[in-house]
Amino acid sequence: MESTRPTVLVVDDDDIVLDMLARVLEHFGFTVIAENDALQALSTLEECDDIAVLVCDFEMPRLNGEQLARAAKTRRPNLPVFIVSGAHPPELSSVPWDAWFLKGAATTDLIKKLQAIPSLQRENHKLGLCEPHNNTSSLPVGR
Repeated sequence: MESTRPTVLVVDDDDIVLDMLARVLEHFGFTVIAENDALQALSTLEECDDIAVLVCDFEMPRLNGEQLARAAKTRRPNLPVFIVSGAHPPELSSVPWDAWFLKGAATTDLIKKLQAIPSLQRENHKLGLCEPHNNTSSLPVGR
């Protein structure tokens, strides 16, 4: 059965962070595909047409966030890419991501940015994603 909820591909090599971010996004009504390896995430992106957004860490082995974002944009130029990192963004002449969020303080801003994506707005409205499904004080925080 195919989900009508927007699908977010989340990539982070830290399993605790990956689990926490996936749980928060699911809490806000998104379908989440979680990968802890950037190369596997590229394969998933190629195999799964319904991925609406890529959210990834920046510091990862094999491919970092910039490399993953560039590869994803090469395959799907209109795919929104959001970086969630513990570091500030590097200074580059051109960046392949659409937004950068600092870990720890980023959850609310990330959710707002996801909800503002025009291609997701109709789905967000139909699903009531403007507010969390439960009280935000009960957000899952990992295992």
